[in-house]
Amino acid sequence: MKSGTFNRVLSLAQQTLSQQIDKRLPEKLNLKRFAHPMAEKVAWAPLKPGGTNVRAEKAVQISAMEVIIKSTFTVKAIALLVFLLGLSMLFLGVADMINPSQGILEFHGGFLMLISLLPLWAGNHLIKKVAKRSNFQRENSSFFQEKPERAFSIQKIKSSEVSLDNIVAIQLLREYIRSSEGKHFDSYEMNLVLDDGSRVNLMDHGDLRSIRSDAKMIARFLSVPVWDGIRRGKK
Repeated sequence: MKSGTFNRVLSLAQQTLSQQIDKRLPEKLNLKRFAHPMAEKVAWAPLKPGGTNVRAEKAVQISAMEVIIKSTFTVKAIALLVFLLGLSMLFLGVADMINPSQGILEFHGGFLMLISLLPLWAGNHLIKKVAKRSNFQRENSSFFQEKPERAFSIQKIKSSEVSLDNIVAIQLLREYIRSSEGKHFDSYEMNLVLDDGSRVNLMDHGDLRSIRSDAKMIARFLSVPVWDGIRRGKK
């Protein structure tokens, strides 16, 4: 692997891990228009800091009795590619350590093995994240989220289980994200609002049109309103 290719790979991994939140204040909202006392009590700051500028999740109605939210193919592919990148770097480093005379690399294989830990860790983290799934089931009148115990594990851990009767609304809001290169983009968050004022995150990505469409579909399934806190000028 040439040094130029290695630098591009390292830059990609760093961008994956180095997003940070722009600390600007959330946009002003007229909460009275939602005509519900909970709208003025629930928090309107982002529940899940960070985000992405691509569509990361999508809602799918399996039947009249079930809706799921799962990661898109794009983010699953990105997660796998980051992990495979780290694995390739590790194997190249090992090969150079075993046969240094072959001149495979322009630098010591041990250094590449060390650097490979970054995309391996990032890929493992992303694979666990994209394997998370949210389920709405009318048959049991329940909502729950599942995630794997570890990357590539078929064993699931169930969390955030609540009754559908406790869901008051679907909340949409916007978050400003600043990348490590100083560029800004908007990420949009979809949350469940529960009757005790707590929230459960469902989605967080940069495709406004699709997140609004998914919010409407889930709201129809649950027979609850959408509290859209994103400025109306946004399309």
